Amino acid sequence: MRILNLLPDQGGGIESYYEKLRPHLDGGVEYFVCGKRPGEHSLVQQAKRLLTDYLLYWIRLRSKNYDLVVVNPSLETKGILREGLFILLASICDVKSIVFFHGWRPITENQIEHTWMNLFMSTYGIRTSAVIVLADTIRKKLIGWGLRQNIYLECTVVDDQVSAHDVRSYIEERLSTIAWRILFLARIGKSKGIYEALDTFKLLVRRHPEMELMIAGDGEELANVKQAVVRDLIPNVTFYGYVRGVRKDDLYRKAHCYLLPSYTEGMPNTVLEAMAFGLPVITRPVGGIKDFFENGRHGFATWSLDPLRFAAFIETLHTDRRLWKEISFNNRNFALSRFLASDAAQRLESIYREVIGRKKI
Repeated sequence: MRILNLLPDQGGGIESYYEKLRPHLDGGVEYFVCGKRPGEHSLVQQAKRLLTDYLLYWIRLRSKNYDLVVVNPSLETKGILREGLFILLASICDVKSIVFFHGWRPITENQIEHTWMNLFMSTYGIRTSAVIVLADTIRKKLIGWGLRQNIYLECTVVDDQVSAHDVRSYIEERLSTIAWRILFLARIGKSKGIYEALDTFKLLVRRHPEMELMIAGDGEELANVKQAVVRDLIPNVTFYGYVRGVRKDDLYRKAHCYLLPSYTEGMPNTVLEAMAFGLPVITRPVGGIKDFFENGRHGFATWSLDPLRFAAFIETLHTDRRLWKEISFNNRNFALSRFLASDAAQRLESIYREVIGRKKI
């Protein structure tokens, strides 16, 4: 089985997802980096890179006998159009393709439904052999649009190595500290709810000066968020930038809860990682989160964007240590039983085999 998997060249959820899966996937899976590169600013640079990506991709398709191409867009306009041409080129070369939607933007959904449904269906509805999504609502939406190929429901993953962490001792360490740390780890953008997170902390730190907010990630709003912290004299806020590996694990270890008031999601890696490290989660039931999340068992989720609601949930965890500890252990056990990368890799390989039509790898 020879598979060409198209990945973006930038840190984020898609890269993190496949980084965890790679050790567990068959050696027949190869990777092709495409999309925006670091340091790319001008339209000329972007156009040159895009043409180069298509040319190199075409050469690989023509020179190697691939059984399958996997594209990994989010449902946003640029990504849909860019990945659509990769799918078209695979079809011309008579190579089957799977589209794996990792993110889903309601504004793009609305554009497709009212403006370019025919264009979307002519590529993603006709030329792909299967679709993978991270939320059941997305699966139902695609079926409603008329997609007839198999649509598989998958989840994001946690690294198997997380199971080796002594999370029980981490939980006891957290209970023994005076400081109470809230972690926001995501792309620093409006759609991730960074300003709601900041406003939530402003409310909390007035009443609980022992609380701290740890902000990790990079993004278009980072400079503005830093300015807001200085302008509003918000204490106990620390910025860690983009983190991965041991540095990211250390933040999960120190935190008492994970806050992600995101507007829209596929299924965020960081929510599952936080759960695997025994953190209660305060979030919104968007995307794949609502397919499994139980209020009071995994933390708290609300459709509201009101910082008062998020602050109330965090105060409940802060004051009710028995509940906090119960949720911490619940999340640890649930994440390891449902979201390990090795299990997801087996499911993906099964999907690949089914689409290709072979019984063996």
